[in-house]
Amino acid sequence: MLARYAATVKNLRGVLLFSDSEEALERIRWLTERFKYRNLGVIPSLSGKMEVKKPFVELVYPDGELIKLTRLLGRRLGEGVAEAVVLSSTYVSPLFVLDGDSVESLRPLEVGSVRVSGKLTDRDWKLHLRIADYTVLDFYRWSVESAEKLWTREPEEVLEERAERIRKDAKRYWRIEGKEREFLLYLDPVRFICEGGLLPKLRKLDVRVSAGLAIGVAVCLLPETD
Repeated sequence: MLARYAATVKNLRGVLLFSDSEEALERIRWLTERFKYRNLGVIPSLSGKMEVKKPFVELVYPDGELIKLTRLLGRRLGEGVAEAVVLSSTYVSPLFVLDGDSVESLRPLEVGSVRVSGKLTDRDWKLHLRIADYTVLDFYRWSVESAEKLWTREPEEVLEERAERIRKDAKRYWRIEGKEREFLLYLDPVRFICEGGLLPKLRKLDVRVSAGLAIGVAVCLLPETD
């Protein structure tokens, strides 16, 4: 599993989240045209809904403990959403959300957003998908280490530090800032766990599940992006 994980994470551009809808199928075609040389991750619970061939690759759990974290979150969020959040964190990749229902399913985890006005050009998409990559990568080590503190400290300071980092990061997207629709959601599973009363159950899991608790981003790839 670790060898497969290492080979995948190096060339992964994003992790897909979608429902079984025509809207999502249109987005999959949109992605296929634009990502010929970078892989796009398909979570296990969605692999039966599409043909998994290049540029798509089915993701695996590199550590069985992370499955326990998915189950914990899945009781509140649903299996697919929990799996997408945990594996996008583990693979240090943004989520690519392909339909409106899936965007709504992430609302319990949302802690901020970037909104845009008008249609984005191909140049805008190329630049800001790269920036979303940087957001995830720059957050990763710090926010995983931040999540580890939940096993030994009270959460208030951890939550405030994470919120402040998100506020600062949103400034990266100033070139496309607008008011019409969401381009990107910031996701914090740590806040969801703490505010949802799940912290005692989290602390029963091994601390290494913190690999699945990084601050994440979900890029909203809805039809109006054409």
